Amino acid sequence: RQAVDALDHWTPEMYHLIVMRMVKCEHPDALGLRFLRACNWDLIQATKMMGKAIYWRAMEAAVDHDIMKRGEAGAAEDEKNGFGLARTISTDFMNQIRSGKAFIHGTDKVGRPISYIRLRKHKASDQCYQSLERYTVYLLELARLSLRAPIETGVSRDYK
Repeated sequence: RQAVDALDHWTPEMYHLIVMRMVKCEHPDALGLRFLRACNWDLIQATKMMGKAIYWRAMEAAVDHDIMKRGEAGAAEDEKNGFGLARTISTDFMNQIRSGKAFIHGTDKVGRPISYIRLRKHKASDQCYQSLERYTVYLLELARLSLRAPIETGVSRDYK
């Protein structure tokens, strides 16, 4: 509710900027169709869902302004020179990257990017939930950036 209410105060220019950041390398129609399919073609529900996703990306997770913009280099810098929670989150994030618990490599026969996940390497107590969320978003965004039209999905595999 809060996310949808906040969207009422955004100007058309703000919507344009945020939607274009969300679209990235996709076709804008593909983005809209994804939400429509998820809501069984209910336009109102799809619009609400997309609004909440836009709000979450822009305001709560800061996907484009923080996670993807700063990436591994920003996390490594915070790991060395950061303080408090920022340092803890960055240290946990970099430890997950270094562990090789998940990575994206290649495509399947259809052209979908393949995400390999080593479930045996994941131990929930090894990192705080903020760094795990950050790491998950980072991997999903990297996979999303590797999509090539008309492919809209990826593949996950347990890698031993």
